[in-house]
Amino acid sequence: MSSSAAVTDSTGLALPATEKNALLSGTLANQIDALSKSLGVESIEVSCNTDVALNVSASKASGRMVCLNVVMTGSTQLAKNAFYTVASIPAEYAPPQAIRGVTVFGSGNVGFTRITDAGLIQIYPLNADYVPKTSITIDETYFIDS
Repeated sequence: MSSSAAVTDSTGLALPATEKNALLSGTLANQIDALSKSLGVESIEVSCNTDVALNVSASKASGRMVCLNVVMTGSTQLAKNAFYTVASIPAEYAPPQAIRGVTVFGSGNVGFTRITDAGLIQIYPLNADYVPKTSITIDETYFIDS
């Protein structure tokens, strides 16, 4: 404890750069890395179509639970009332049956999202054509057979 009001150390940093190195025993990054490994968290590779920009966070935890968060922006105009595959995940992380959610694309256009039992990530514009450069988010957690 100190009566100092300083929020940085003598180097002017709030967190020493060494604390970000997971290879150094005892550092913050090393402790986070050890915790992640003990929980059995694995990253899931998501492959997207060339006309889709994708910002993905996806992981498999505790051997059976999949948490999939996909944020994408398409560059192609899509007609309503049809499923379009925009990305995929490896089949071993696919849900045992298709999961369908409702989403809003940009300015109030409603549609479905779907993750198939083969690992395809799809969108289905419902009441209007999908407008390019509109953000779409899929956020699903489900259990798989392993």
